[in-house]
Amino acid sequence: MPQIRVVDVSHSFHTEQGDFPVLKPLDFIIEREQFLSILGPSGCGKTTLLKILAGLIQPSAGGIQHEIDGEAVDDLRVGMMFQQANLMPWRTIVENVLLPLQLKTPRLHRSVMVARAISILETVGLCGYENMRINEISGGMAQRVALARAMIHDPQLLLLDEPFGSLDALTRESMGEELLRVWQTHKKTVVMVTHSVSEAILLSDRVIVFSRRPSSIVLDIEIKLPRPREAGIRYSAEFSEYSAMIHTSIAQ
Repeated sequence: MPQIRVVDVSHSFHTEQGDFPVLKPLDFIIEREQFLSILGPSGCGKTTLLKILAGLIQPSAGGIQHEIDGEAVDDLRVGMMFQQANLMPWRTIVENVLLPLQLKTPRLHRSVMVARAISILETVGLCGYENMRINEISGGMAQRVALARAMIHDPQLLLLDEPFGSLDALTRESMGEELLRVWQTHKKTVVMVTHSVSEAILLSDRVIVFSRRPSSIVLDIEIKLPRPREAGIRYSAEFSEYSAMIHTSIAQ
């Protein structure tokens, strides 16, 4: 699992009115198998950074380095999950999960693909739902499918962009606990953008808070709550202290 270095990354969007700066130079390391959450005001560039980490856009300056034991790694397997599940309604659940494998490893035998898809569906609690259609399942189940799809090719880096933002509060809390369980089982490096301070504290090893645009880092804090974590830890004094600190930094 590589260590990921964000090296003096800044970004501006080019518009008819001129350059629109989003990110000031950012310089930090994402440790291997770390769960990192990023919070900050709307429009501050959190999703832009995720897209840079995914290689979907090139930063205006700086770059992303992947290293294993100090040696550079060129190729990084990345999975990405968005706020909307973006599933294909004409496909069954298992066919939606298979899609990345069909695109990236088309020569892999279908039986191997299906076995892998069923295994990951079992991991996210969807065993027995493989042949259902997307319009037959709830929003929370759809996000489980999206998570399974993001993990099907065994990514080294999992990027989550407000993955539960479209869900109701109870389902969102349940999905956060499910993601925590999956992460503790598979130990991926995870970077998650969220607007929920509670969600970030519960799930993360570390929380970074961005300032208003153009963004810089105003808080970079390690979450030292013991693992494995249960939902009840939200009511502890330590949890409240982290929450107050993060809320204060967001309000700056």
